[in-house]
Amino acid sequence: SRNYPAIIGWSLGNESGCGVNTRVCADWVRATDPSRFLQYEGGSFNGDSPMILGDGRDPYCSDVICPMYDSPLRAVQVVKEENKRHGVPEDKVDDRDRMRNGKLCAPKKRPFILCEYAHAMGNSSGNLHHYWELFRSDMHPQMQGGFIWDWVEQGLSVPQYMDGNFGYGGDFGPTSGKSDTRFCINGMVSADRIPHPACFEAKHLMQPVSFRLRENTGEIVAIYIDITCLSHCPPFSELAFEWEVFGFENDKRLAYGEFSLKDEDCPYPSMFALPSTDPADKCRTLGLQKAAKACTKLYENGHEYLSLVVSAKLAVEKPWADKGYLIATQSFNADSLSTAFRVQFENLETVEDVTGTLEVVSRNGIVQVVGPSYGSEFDCNKGKLLTLHTGDQNLIVPASGLSHSFYRAATDNDLGGLESMLPVEALKPIAAKIPFSKGVLSYDHQWKGVGLDKLVSKTTLVEIAGDKDELIKDEDFKNESLSQLRITVHEDHLHNNRVRFKTKTIYCYLASGILVDIDVAAQGSFVKNILSLPRVGAKLILSPELNKLTYLGCGPHETYPDRKKGAQLGVYSTTVDDMHVAYMMPCENGGRADVHWASFSGPNGESLRVSYAFPESDMINPEVIEGMDLNAKLPKRKDRPAGYNGAQFSASRYTVPELRKAMHQF
Repeated sequence: SRNYPAIIGWSLGNESGCGVNTRVCADWVRATDPSRFLQYEGGSFNGDSPMILGDGRDPYCSDVICPMYDSPLRAVQVVKEENKRHGVPEDKVDDRDRMRNGKLCAPKKRPFILCEYAHAMGNSSGNLHHYWELFRSDMHPQMQGGFIWDWVEQGLSVPQYMDGNFGYGGDFGPTSGKSDTRFCINGMVSADRIPHPACFEAKHLMQPVSFRLRENTGEIVAIYIDITCLSHCPPFSELAFEWEVFGFENDKRLAYGEFSLKDEDCPYPSMFALPSTDPADKCRTLGLQKAAKACTKLYENGHEYLSLVVSAKLAVEKPWADKGYLIATQSFNADSLSTAFRVQFENLETVEDVTGTLEVVSRNGIVQVVGPSYGSEFDCNKGKLLTLHTGDQNLIVPASGLSHSFYRAATDNDLGGLESMLPVEALKPIAAKIPFSKGVLSYDHQWKGVGLDKLVSKTTLVEIAGDKDELIKDEDFKNESLSQLRITVHEDHLHNNRVRFKTKTIYCYLASGILVDIDVAAQGSFVKNILSLPRVGAKLILSPELNKLTYLGCGPHETYPDRKKGAQLGVYSTTVDDMHVAYMMPCENGGRADVHWASFSGPNGESLRVSYAFPESDMINPEVIEGMDLNAKLPKRKDRPAGYNGAQFSASRYTVPELRKAMHQF
């Protein structure tokens, strides 16, 4: 293997402990091939001999610091500790004194390369961007990268399901490794080499060219792009650079253009050339005048929201990729293009102006509402939305209502914990009683331990208010014409008669639609017993005919709040069926991050549009609701988690229990 140029270093193994034999092997490898580095995670920083897992800091067995799954913060701390321990100053970047006691040893100042930093099992690989901010940072030159576990899923075709489905341990007979289950199903691509959504995220973060939109502080509309080489890439003469402009009304491209760069603009002219050490040589600034003129014209023609996408693609055929292959891309919101055009993202919905009144009839606690473009029935006895329809087309499954959701189907990594590694089922309850078990038991075990998968909802109070926001009783009105109707539902969500959450849901019926405001409060100390919450959201069960879907959010592939850097904010059209991601073991899937609105439609013209806005206060007070329509812009809450720009949204043919129970796609 030493004759293969793709071999860049040697490893003594993985998760195999450390001892005398390991150190002898390290001496032999360095003496046999001094041209390549040696790495081993199994050792310890103090030279001890751990039985299985190490910290990747053994100075005898590893030329690099190579821990496993250290957080970005911990990675920075480890590098500082190692430099201090070996007496290496922070500004010393070269240490070639590796001969000690007549042996070639590890350098005192070692590169930091995580032997594993992301476990790509099922729906996973979030927060990769935090690592890559470190890897790309000039402030942390020792941070050189890491490895994702792993590339491809080791699934095999199941003989009785030779239609593209794959199996894992236990699927091929009683002696086919049932106890191993899906332990080897953890790749960035599936067994038949189809990339998982996380693969697009990793590709984007690793792309060799970056684009940054400069803030324009002048009055003249201009677009300046900083183009930076981050690593080796094809010569710029072999790349085709282009820009595109999209609106947020639909998925149509509104403008397009191309530009070119010279080879000398790239500081990495070949795979064998050292890059320039001058940061200025890595970056080129380019003005896109045609793009600026196109955006100006589009604004003047009434396009209020625009997105600029800049890309680099192969202009020639390569042995490893076809012409047109995407090398790098980045999208920018148009509010950064010019001070003259600022985009407010509080609420991007565009609902046609609808005027008129609501005809309201109440009988025995069942409220019927008929507006200019829709109708609805609401059961005030149970606090449940019964129907929602346009004409004679019902948009939701009757009596299913809008329900609150505090649980989702677990992912593979949600299931990874101490209890999943115990060979005897009877030992798992014992593990849960260990004092430190909260930190070692799986997330899913914690969620189920507090009953989030079995919550029972109980309506405690229903209030009805009319135009003047005065509370009214059912018998006070039989047939009224109103400009708005507000129904407030208070619910407790219990497990074993213990309240886990309290919710207050306001349904504000308007001529243009229904505005729903939800306030959620966790109760008691149960949240102290778990490390995370799986979900806090709302669920609608739609008519199965509403299969076509268009949304404004991150896409076109599956995205989540911690895995969306490789996606672009825009309008995408798909179907509910195509939203499903067929991970080998079914799990939570198909999500879309930063969704502002989603529109469902059916074969007979029926449609339902759901828009999202985030209010400033925990509840919408009567002063805000009165006279409000769905085009109103609500201010964002100031303490909202960083990085959110919309709702997390999904649409699926499968329920959470169905996904949680299934072990295969077939």
